[in-house]
Amino acid sequence: MIAKVTELFQRRNPKREASLALARITTLTDVTALPWAAGVCQDRRSKDEVPTAIGVLMAPIPEGHRADDVNLESMHRAVCCNLRATGFGVVSSEAVAGEQFLIAIPNGTDEADAWKFFVADIRHQTARPGGWFLTGLEVQRIHDLSSEQRRHFRPGSAE
Repeated sequence: MIAKVTELFQRRNPKREASLALARITTLTDVTALPWAAGVCQDRRSKDEVPTAIGVLMAPIPEGHRADDVNLESMHRAVCCNLRATGFGVVSSEAVAGEQFLIAIPNGTDEADAWKFFVADIRHQTARPGGWFLTGLEVQRIHDLSSEQRRHFRPGSAE
């Protein structure tokens, strides 16, 4: 109850909320490295980069549009190659166009919370050997899907 009351008087920080959510996902992907259990660090949320391979879905947010306007039926498949609390690197077979993206990333194994959505800004895009592209994304905020987006989001229907 006290936490709820203090939230009324504190300003929201969307970037910090997104960072904490991404740190949670990072921790879930690397459960073998639990330095907080050994007393090495106080916080159980990892802020360091974790090399991992997780399938993600991404859709560009057209300039001048909101994340609520993005059609989730046409999300592109990509592979997240590293996670950190501030963002992640994504490898894809084609270059992505746009400055801002809506990213869907698996959020544990709970069916109700199977995917977490983030609005992220592109920081770099680098051509890699073999025709792959590495894209660095900085997380800006968590995105809560609209009811229409929830209805259209089908992870198996991405192109």
